[in-house]
Amino acid sequence: MNTKTNAVLALLLGLGLVAGITGCSSVPEKDMGPTQAEASGKIIESYIRTWPIGSTVEEQQANNRHWTADDIKGDLLTQLIISFAHVNGTTAEISFPDVESEITPFPNLWEEVAAVQKKFPALKMVVSIGGWGADGFSQVSADDVLRAKFVANIVDLVRGKNLDGIDIDWEYPVGPDWGQAITSSPADAENFITLLGDIRSAFNALSAETGKTYSISCAVPASTWYPQKIDVAAVSEIVDVLKLMTYDYYGSWSATTGHHSNIFVNPADPAWGGWSTAQTVDMYLAAGVPAEKMVVGVAFYGCAWSGVAAGDTNGLFQSFASGAYPDGVSWPLAKQLLEGGEYTRYWDEVAQTAWLYNGDTFVSYTDAEEIAVIRNYVEEKGLAGFMIWEYGHDPDGELLELLSK
Repeated sequence: MNTKTNAVLALLLGLGLVAGITGCSSVPEKDMGPTQAEASGKIIESYIRTWPIGSTVEEQQANNRHWTADDIKGDLLTQLIISFAHVNGTTAEISFPDVESEITPFPNLWEEVAAVQKKFPALKMVVSIGGWGADGFSQVSADDVLRAKFVANIVDLVRGKNLDGIDIDWEYPVGPDWGQAITSSPADAENFITLLGDIRSAFNALSAETGKTYSISCAVPASTWYPQKIDVAAVSEIVDVLKLMTYDYYGSWSATTGHHSNIFVNPADPAWGGWSTAQTVDMYLAAGVPAEKMVVGVAFYGCAWSGVAAGDTNGLFQSFASGAYPDGVSWPLAKQLLEGGEYTRYWDEVAQTAWLYNGDTFVSYTDAEEIAVIRNYVEEKGLAGFMIWEYGHDPDGELLELLSK
């Protein structure tokens, strides 16, 4: 599965973001020349979380630290996606649970957003509604009145916060045959397209009023069942891009260790039968989605397992005792593990991805060499660009710099 649970993501590392800074950042006006990201000719967009920075829930609640505008390297991005808002399935109201929480609020989110907008006027700012386990979509899309209220609330949010569009991260309409926690229905397949069409019509009306163009995107899984149940070609005719969640192929739920965000298929992979970025892109192409309507997901975090025997593969595709680093392995942490001397880096020439192994712990992660492969692959396939999960996992912008060259 292509899992992106709010519970797990709330634990994923946001190492290295500026600590101890509160309040709205003071930022200068930006030179109006083209940014590095714009010069790349590709979409380079990143989700950024609204819950606190920290490696554990306890740390997040104790420190209650959030990102600031000073942390954002907006010249390396074309779009920043505030994640996540939720929709109420009964009232169609939009809320930001990680902003409005009494325990760990982000009290100055919109001040920081405004500061980013001022510093980087060319950077598109978008809100993503949904995320793993976010309910409400099936209910509001099935009801004409609730759907209209939801669309009106989206327009109010975009207009009120001077945003550039919306990202619908419904995980998932209809859902897989093995089920899911959120409410779903076979009618979701048609209602999803109706909802997107209503948002597009509302944005067209808003554009006529403001003179701005507003984007719509949706996140879609690498799972093969999805284009079998959802008319993704029809979706692509409405949205600006589909964001392929090409990561989380392996995790602590898997039977063995494995690559969690490989570019190509390694035939020795014992479990998934071919999940990879290339497989996912080909699947959506075959379903009728144009290449220029797809952005591929790039994981700036890694997955890890402990109690892994070496076998004859240096830990790859081996059984394990338990998941390791349940908070996720950010890019700074991966470098720290490698530079500590205990771990050895290995490279899969077939799958075109790296891993670390120290005789016990196996870490699948994205590094500079894989970034180069991703860039070449996107160019060769004529894809629209890249989508990053999540900004806090590369706080110094090292991988982001490589993507935006």
